[in-house]
Amino acid sequence: MFEVKSLSYNYKFGNTAYSDVSFKIERHGLFCIFGEEESGKTSLLNTIAGIINPTKGGIYLEGQNINNLETKKRNICFLQPQNIFFKNKTLFYNLSYPLLIRGTSKETIREKINTCCNHFCLNEFMNKKVKALDENIYITAAFARLTLREANIYLIDDPFKNLKEKDNLFKKFFPLIKFLSEKAYVIYATSYDSEVYKLNTNTLVLHYGVHHQTDLPENLKNYPSSCYLYELFNKEFVRKQGFLSKTDTSDILELNCDENLYLLDKKGLLNDIYINTDVIVYETYGNDKKNIKIYDPISEKLIYFNEIN
Repeated sequence: MFEVKSLSYNYKFGNTAYSDVSFKIERHGLFCIFGEEESGKTSLLNTIAGIINPTKGGIYLEGQNINNLETKKRNICFLQPQNIFFKNKTLFYNLSYPLLIRGTSKETIREKINTCCNHFCLNEFMNKKVKALDENIYITAAFARLTLREANIYLIDDPFKNLKEKDNLFKKFFPLIKFLSEKAYVIYATSYDSEVYKLNTNTLVLHYGVHHQTDLPENLKNYPSSCYLYELFNKEFVRKQGFLSKTDTSDILELNCDENLYLLDKKGLLNDIYINTDVIVYETYGNDKKNIKIYDPISEKLIYFNEIN
């Protein structure tokens, strides 16, 4: 099992990259981290890789705390497309570099790279400098490098961000991502909800370093824990201000929402503190039913959900 417990990281001058993040992956599993720009995804992956040290919390691999284990000894393959290659070196040099620093013989390196390049159709680019490669060949080489050695953990950091053919490229390399997850832990970070749905695995959502929820994509969409998640996963919705008040029946509340009045079963509310207070209300429609979700206006946490025929 791979597990992160209450992990936090603060920058040198006090700003928080992410705070109190926890998750775990069963053996041979795929896990997704989803967030928009500046959400803390890369900082979290850098911490797992050992590039930066957490401010607090622990990282555990098979029950062993690896916080103080140097990067090389963690046996991690890290795909960060923007920083993975030496741009003025040849592709052959870049592919061989992770093996060279681990003491692999030159003969074995050449054999591995030849096999890899045959598989990924990269032979004609071996002697070209990386800076001369187009984006499709560049990202293909980045994924090819993941296959040159076996690792305990594969970290993949938003590989198709800002690429013109991101959807096609994701489709192309999705089978490789799934294959790697069958033999190791794979943590895939993305800023695209389309990739989250296609990966269809447990997904941790970060927003400016705050861990909102970890769940399957379907549940993130249908049962979001915060207003931010609701708006992130639901493109069509109506957001309104509402007011909860008591009725003559103790178990029923009135929701007055922009002149629409609904009778709600009080059982769904977390507690009574929201009665006679303003709330945030979402209305959506599906299968001839109206979904009513009510959120705390301060914390923006979900406090009530109901379907009205």
